[in-house]
Parts: sequence; C-alpha cells; structure tokens
Amino acid sequence: MDDEFVDEPEAKSGSKKILLFAFLALVLLGAGGVAAYMSGMLDSDDVREERARADAPPTPAREVYYHLPTMISNLAGERGRPRFLKFTISLAMTDASAIPRLRRFEPRIIDILQVYFRDLRIDDLRESRGIPILRHELLVRINSAIHPAAISSVLLTEILIQ
Repeated sequence: MDDEFVDEPEAKSGSKKILLFAFLALVLLGAGGVAAYMSGMLDSDDVREERARADAPPTPAREVYYHLPTMISNLAGERGRPRFLKFTISLAMTDASAIPRLRRFEPRIIDILQVYFRDLRIDDLRESRGIPILRHELLVRINSAIHPAAISSVLLTEILIQ
C-alpha cells in the first residue's frame, strides 16, 4: 500500500505538467490564429482587395482653371511714394460648370481684387505668411462673389511689386 501512495503524487504532478503544456499550446495556437486574422492572412482575396481600396489615397479630382487677365493695382502708399503691384491670377476649381458663372461675374471679381490690393501695404506681401494669407483672403472674397459656384484655390501665376 505504501507503493501506491508514493506513485500517486508523481502521477498527479505528471498529469498536471501535461495539462499545463496542453494549455500553453492552446494559448499559443489561439494567439497565432488571432495574429493571422488581424494581419489578414486568413482573409479571402475579395476582402484583401476591398481593404487595399479603402487604404489607398483617394484619387484627386481633376482641376480646371480659369485665367483672369493681368492686372495692375496701386498699393497703400508709404510716405507718399506710390507702389504698384502687377499680378496675374488663375482660379482652380473641380467643377467646370462654374466657368460660365466666372465669366459672367469677372468684372465683379476684378473689382474685388483691385479694392483688396489697394488696401494692402508692401510689408503685408513681404512677410513670410503674406502670400498664403493673400491667397486665403482672395479665395474667400471670390467665392462669396460667385456663390453658389465655388473655386478651390487661387494661384498667383505672376506677381511683381514696383
């Protein structure tokens, strides 16, 4: 009887080890399955293609441009010395149907530009933030003039200060 009691703890510890190894193997297999699923290894080809399309950057809309005539405007004076600005602007838009409206409102757009530039000083354009602020201001003003049509950006194709 003593032999039976001696073998029993060894048998229990051996079965515990087997159960522990089996449990660890199941955990590792489960973690591997989760990792494979998360990485898309188990996905079908259709699911992979759909994910690739969703992760791809959107194709940019094709822009069309409307070119305004070259204009000259006087800037706000400095010590009585006149300063002139010669500029050419192109208007970018993604909807070509706005072009007839731009043509119809071109005199208003030119007036808006002239009035805005007459209020500018040369220092406003020389600052590092001057041109981006100028583009933004022109974008807002032109869009308000041609509403409901809209332009997406203002491109300064020529700018000369004299």
